[in-house]
Amino acid sequence: MVENYPQLRANEQFNRLMDELGGAPRTASRFERMRYNERIQEYNTGRRQFPGNLTAKVFSFKEYPFFEAPAEARQVPKVNFKPS
Repeated sequence: MVENYPQLRANEQFNRLMDELGGAPRTASRFERMRYNERIQEYNTGRRQFPGNLTAKVFSFKEYPFFEAPAEARQVPKVNFKPS
């Protein structure tokens, strides 16, 4: 008598999850950094153009630098699914 067991697909799903976990933080942080830098560029451009340049001079508005993530922040965190 031979028992018929269903094929387990957990390994494929687990591999897909690992791929998503590895790429998600980089994608999200890259997207948010891009959005932040776009707003900074808009602010800095408006600060240099008339009439924003007059207001900026009167109230001493400063130009903001673009955000650059440090090298250690670009590393993907390690995820361990093995039981301790």
